Amino acid sequence: MMQTFFAEGENEFELTIKMNRILDNMSLWCADNKLSLSPDRTCYCIFGNCSSNIKLLVNGKEIEKTECVKYLGLLIDDKPKWINHINNV
Repeated sequence: MMQTFFAEGENEFELTIKMNRILDNMSLWCADNKLSLSPDRTCYCIFGNCSSNIKLLVNGKEIEKTECVKYLGLLIDDKPKWINHINNV
């Protein structure tokens, strides 16, 4: 199952707080429904001008940052130029 979440922040600290709150709520929802999130199979991608100082956690384990994600058959990179998708097609 793939889920996509978007959050905006004025700075990296605010963005980190918002996204970790979303991830915590997702973990709680999964636990209530006898599901689990796998930190090893979870990643994130930042779109826009932001450095990599963001640390996102799932169940206390840091998740990996990626430069490209596949969503609905599209390869979307962190600088939406579609280079990965074009090369793939």
